[in-house]
Amino acid sequence: MIRGDLLTGSVASDDDRHFMNEQELAAEEEAQIIAASEASLGEVNNGRQRASCSLGKQELLDQMTGLAESSRALPDARVKEAG
Repeated sequence: MIRGDLLTGSVASDDDRHFMNEQELAAEEEAQIIAASEASLGEVNNGRQRASCSLGKQELLDQMTGLAESSRALPDARVKEAG
């Protein structure tokens, strides 16, 4: 199980980490972020996701990005033109 308590809250007064300095707490929080990212995305290497993300998922993400980019300048469907 991934420990992510620093991601959702702060250190309680009865927690041993209460006595850690700010740099140590930041390092612990960073470790929790990395652990959560690896658990949800697969292992990350130099900012790139390894092959654990299937090609099909990446293609779908690319298509979604393309659709979003192409419709960015279009008016919202809720906006009606005066006329």
